[in-house]
Amino acid sequence: MKPQTPVNDIIDPDKPSLNNDKMSKIEQSKFVNIDKNMAAKSLTFTQFEEDETLCRDLLIYICHKYQGNLFSFGTIDIHDFCKVMNYKRPNLVGIVINPYQSRSMNRVEYDKLRKNKEHIWETKFENALYKLNKIEFSWRFSGQSPDGVKYVEETGFKFLDTIVVKSTRVAKTTKKLYGFAPNQRFIDNLSSWFLSVNLSAFTSLRSYESLYLYLILRRHMQHSVPGFKNEPIEFDKLLSLSGFENSLDRNNKIGITKALQKIAAVDPTLNFSYNWVKGKGSRFNYTLMLDFSPELRSNAQRLEDIISRFDNRLSFDLLTHFRRVFPEHANPNVTIEHEKEAFFKWVWDLTQNFEDKSVIYKAAKHLVLGDKAIMNPGEEITYFKTKKISSAILFKAS
Repeated sequence: MKPQTPVNDIIDPDKPSLNNDKMSKIEQSKFVNIDKNMAAKSLTFTQFEEDETLCRDLLIYICHKYQGNLFSFGTIDIHDFCKVMNYKRPNLVGIVINPYQSRSMNRVEYDKLRKNKEHIWETKFENALYKLNKIEFSWRFSGQSPDGVKYVEETGFKFLDTIVVKSTRVAKTTKKLYGFAPNQRFIDNLSSWFLSVNLSAFTSLRSYESLYLYLILRRHMQHSVPGFKNEPIEFDKLLSLSGFENSLDRNNKIGITKALQKIAAVDPTLNFSYNWVKGKGSRFNYTLMLDFSPELRSNAQRLEDIISRFDNRLSFDLLTHFRRVFPEHANPNVTIEHEKEAFFKWVWDLTQNFEDKSVIYKAAKHLVLGDKAIMNPGEEITYFKTKKISSAILFKAS
């Protein structure tokens, strides 16, 4: 076997490569959990045609919002989207010549909307949102049946169940916001069928033809087992992921090697090496073999991630239930601060809807932990009394 060389060395597509950075900034990296399908089925995003990049980035942003302030989840401010995802607002507010809404609706109905001065989803940003609400994808979902049998099924769905335009007064002007309700199964996947990506690396790689390759590498790393080689990636798939012409060309191989080096530079947490080997029936080394070093996160950090996912999922489900039971606290005239105060007062009050909270708690734990979800007697009471989650509560067997 050839000796492994650092990724930062001079590019030679026939040399293996290794990222040896110690990543002192790992703790500062911003990771977001996305639906694993976004890597496994990345090439299907071409269904969005010219809006492929924007639609995909909107979904990443929605995943980011889900991990952030849940009280503002369900609302998109285009200014915040541009800040988080590194876009320029003027590039998103221009009118699309032939918006998808006009192509997908009956012409008479569409003209009627315009005549009645109803909202038309016609800016570039709005057109992408509209597509997320209308275009159906074939998507994989993981779950567990009532009798405890795990399953992964593939079915058609749309990313956003509903989209609306909302207006709010800011100083002396009216600000346009976009409300959305994501498909619940998409949200479920963020807890049980997810992939962690570095948001900074993601936005950095968007201008290169290597973003989908990056997602595949993150997916391979998440599935890697120390001491075992990953499944090889054939050259034609590498070409598709990297945006190159489909041919066994040395220049393409150099381009893919450069893409791997770029990915290693922007996200050293991948900590991978690779070798070009001969694929089945091939005379030349055009198949990529990946090998990931042991994950750089400690057991404590991995545990912290599990607790964070559980806490996030539980908070989301509790807030959803709270808004269903007390819709008066979630109407557009109520401030986020007011809703927060009412919500937390309700959550920690064991005399209010505790049976519902208990069911929600158990379902969230089961979704996040799967087979490891061992329920201890009175566990949910302990959680709501102490107002926090801990590894002892999550994993301690009765």
